[in-house]
Amino acid sequence: MNWRVIVVGVLTAVAIAVLYLFTFGPLGARLAGRKANPASLKPSPVAQPAADTASPVMNRYRNRDAKENYYSVMLPADWSVTAGKNPGSYSLTFPQGLGSVELHDVPDNTTLELFILSQEEPKLRNSVPGYERREYRKDTIGGSPAYHLTYLSLSSGDTLRSERVYITGQDQAGLITFTVRKALSDSVKRRLALITSSFAWENP
Repeated sequence: MNWRVIVVGVLTAVAIAVLYLFTFGPLGARLAGRKANPASLKPSPVAQPAADTASPVMNRYRNRDAKENYYSVMLPADWSVTAGKNPGSYSLTFPQGLGSVELHDVPDNTTLELFILSQEEPKLRNSVPGYERREYRKDTIGGSPAYHLTYLSLSSGDTLRSERVYITGQDQAGLITFTVRKALSDSVKRRLALITSSFAWENP
């Protein structure tokens, strides 16, 4: 038998096997569980007291990308909110800076706090120009232990302020990040506080 025919036959068999696994087998199921759900990008307005004109108008997003990690979060209605790079994430842009809300893997053999202090912060210190920690504190958000890491960095001669908020979850952690100019207006501070305090895990 011609060797070319053998090679073509083997490659065809492999391609069929891979196609079957993606369509009906575990590979397809695994990837299907990681796809972004269109419903995650459909916001619902948050009712605002008529007398409270100082508070920003907020929308509630319910993320349904990963069944074990459903969550909800409120985001300002006048910010740009798009799907993030990975399922379970949002990318945020606003006049003063950038942000994101996402799911974050934490190894099973450690706690979230130990992971932040022993792996996350050292990684930031080594990769972020001019890294300078300004605050680290524990908190409770939506009934779950949470940790705030705030730091300054340098970019093209400007000083930036970044905050990373880690929220403990059953399967993955929630991670909210913001990077803004060092001088923050009170209105921006209020919005960031509203976002972080609104995060809540939800049952499937």
